[in-house]
Amino acid sequence: MADDPLPVAKLVKHVFTSHFEGVESNGAAGDAKRADQIETYRTAVQAARQAVLATRANDEIGDDVFHRIEQELDWLEMADAGNAT
Repeated sequence: MADDPLPVAKLVKHVFTSHFEGVESNGAAGDAKRADQIETYRTAVQAARQAVLATRANDEIGDDVFHRIEQELDWLEMADAGNAT
């Protein structure tokens, strides 16, 4: 993936790097850093969900788009469930 020029490849690399950044840290400092990352992730997913709900309520997107985005957010939340502290 290092040579993949697609933006999604760069995003995946960034997400993985951020996700595993705290794994090498030992002790309470590493645990605290990881807990902060998890909380930030959860806050971002919740904010995205609220934005999508508001966009739908304002009739800026239709039902099909709303449900597709909602499903993607559900997947993100399920992926995060394994990181519960």
